[in-house]
Order: sequence, then C-alpha cells, then structure tokens
Amino acid sequence: MYLNYLGNYIPNAWNYERGCAVCDHNMVDLSQLKEYPTVMVGVFIEQPTPFLSEFFQRLVTLDYPKDKLNVFVHNNVVGPEENLSQGQARNMGMGLCRKDPSCDFYLSMDTDVMLTNKQTLKILIEQNRIPPRPLFLNQTSVFLNQTPVFLNQTPVFLNQTSVFLNQECDHIPDLCLPKPDLCLPKPDLCLPKPDLCLPKPDLCLPNPDLCLPKPDLCLPKPDLCFPKPDLCLPKPPCPDVFWFPVFTERACDELVEEMENYGSWSGGNHEDKRITGGYETVPTDDIHMKQIGYDKEWLHFIREFISPVTLKVFSGYYTKGYAVMNFVVKYTPGRQAYLRPHHDSSTFTINVALNSKGTDFQGGGCRFHRYNCSLDSPRKGWSFMHPGRLTHLHEGLPTTNGTRYIAVSFIDP
Repeated sequence: MYLNYLGNYIPNAWNYERGCAVCDHNMVDLSQLKEYPTVMVGVFIEQPTPFLSEFFQRLVTLDYPKDKLNVFVHNNVVGPEENLSQGQARNMGMGLCRKDPSCDFYLSMDTDVMLTNKQTLKILIEQNRIPPRPLFLNQTSVFLNQTPVFLNQTPVFLNQTSVFLNQECDHIPDLCLPKPDLCLPKPDLCLPKPDLCLPKPDLCLPNPDLCLPKPDLCLPKPDLCFPKPDLCLPKPPCPDVFWFPVFTERACDELVEEMENYGSWSGGNHEDKRITGGYETVPTDDIHMKQIGYDKEWLHFIREFISPVTLKVFSGYYTKGYAVMNFVVKYTPGRQAYLRPHHDSSTFTINVALNSKGTDFQGGGCRFHRYNCSLDSPRKGWSFMHPGRLTHLHEGLPTTNGTRYIAVSFIDP
C-alpha cells in the first residue's frame, strides 16, 4: 500500500517544477457551457455542530447560480424522517438526485466542514473527477483528513483512524461531489468518519456556538471573537489600564444566556466551597466557567487572544496564559450592586463587559484608587486589562438599575 502511495509521485505525476502534472487533464470549462449543471446539495447535521449559521451563510454565498442549486437537509435531531439513520439519510439525498432528470451533480456536505472559498463548487465540477473529494487540513498540525492512494484503480483514503475503500462511489462523509448516475450506494459501507474534529461532548454547552475548539482541534476560529488586536490599541482610560474589543455582541449575549440557563449564582457569600479553603475574602455573585464545563475553552481564548496583547502592553513580561479563577459576575441592586476596594490575586486581570450601560443597566464601572481614575462606561464586548497586585487597588462602582454582567479572569495567579 505504501508503495502505491509513492507511485502517485514517482511516475512524474507530480514534480517540484510543475507541481501536479495530471491535474489539468480532462477538465471542464464552465464558461463554455450554455448553462451551468444543476446540483443537488445534501446537507447532513448528524451531531451537535457549532457555527451552524455560519455554515449556511457560506453555503448561500457560494459563487454558483442559485436557480441551479437544490438543497436536501437531514437533521439527526428533528426530521425530516424520524429515526432515520445516517446511512439511510445519505441514501435518501442521493436518491432524490437520481430521480430528478435535471440533477447533474450531487454535493454531499457535513456541517462540520467550512468552505471558505466561494469558488469551491465550480472548482469541483471543473475537475471532472469521479468522485472529487477535497482534502481538509487541520490548521494547527500536518494532519489531513485523507491521503489518496490507488490499488487496482480503486482509490483508498487513509487517515489516522480508519481506511476507506471507495468502490462504485460508496458514500464518503464530509464533502463529496459524485455524478448521481455513477453512484450506487451500498448502505453497509456507509461508514461514519471520525477524523473531523469537534469539541468533546462533555465540553459542549446547550448553545453549541460557544463550544470553542481546543488548540489541537481543527474547527475554524470562531468569528465570535474579533481579530487578535496586534495593531494600535485605544488610548488607555487610566494609567496602566488597557482596553480593547474581544467579543462580538452575539458572543456576549450567548455567554450570559448560558450562565442564566445554569442559574446557580453564588449569591456573593464569603463561604464558597468552589475554591480552595472554602472562604472568599472579596465575594461576588458569580458562576465559574468550570461549573458550566467551559474552563478549557476559556483558557484557550486567553492564550489565543489575550496573551498577544499582554506582550504588547507589558513589555518584557511573558504570560503563561493561565488562570484558575474564570467567572461571570452579576451585579443587581437587589443582590450585589457593588464590590468594595480590593486587589486581585493575579499578575494581571481581564474584565469583559457582557452588556451595555444605559440599555441594560445604570451605574456600574470600576474605580482605581491610587490614580483616582474611574472607568464608568465599559463598552459591550470590550475587555479592560490591568495589573492585579500592588498597584491597582480598585472597586466595583454601584449598579443602580438593571443587571450588569462581566466576565473576569485572574491571569497568572
């Protein structure tokens, strides 16, 4: 099998000067056709999938005539056929295309695949291969979802966990574009393919869009976050206090939604069994990220988005990007409206505003005593960052009306 793998390259099929020597053979030029082929798109939601709305947004923005696209969607949770297995659903989608005389191609897509190139569908059709199946690359490693080799003219796809023999166009999960008249699906060979990475189920919240991938997984970076702020930061509102955007409004709303869905707010009591020693000197009415199974994802966010800012503003300090205390605080006039002056048990602290002053609450903010400086209008989705010990004694100003939410991390304790 490995010899056949080498055979893809040895007979001058690929070289360093020209790259692939056979990839342009027998291609179809869509610009020369009177009208584009009709494509049936089979979309399969076989498991809880984050960023589903982004998937469909990318699908509808593909550069292809919309009157030449038909869509079949199978949701493993709700219909269209109750108790329909994954193999049966894929067969049904292919069957709809075979029964339609106008259907020229069938595009099978799993929703954990993100097509970032709007020309993808055109490129696949122009390749004129049976069946074309793109390679998917994990951005954080050299891992590919398949490695094609050939045995007796039968394509074989190798991956880290399984081997697929693709005969007579058996169903291949993820993404595949076969011609329907050449595809005779064999239900017993419709194997699930586990090599596309999703967050572990026990890390997923009821709102799957908040399930950020761990660093070694291959989901796209969420557009719930702003790009890493590696350019000029806004003017500091107070000495050695820096602020910058980190979350979109949607991310803020969904994080608050998850916390309220969990509902077990601590009440701002000194006795706290969640922490070592069971006593909190400066308690807040909060829920820890660990309580909702979101601590690992939050630490990933700190490493990827907060650490680069730290290197920029605290010159010479190299953060570990680690925090034990990661939590969302809730300020309300009837429970806990403010927080007395204190130092944080951290090298530096981030504080992310999760809702809007004037719309969701009145009052609030943070005052730094040593500098007699207050940050009383935190912007929703923005984080401010300041040293935790020694220099930045601070207090939470009273919330006079409504409910204020903030996400806090004590980094490098």
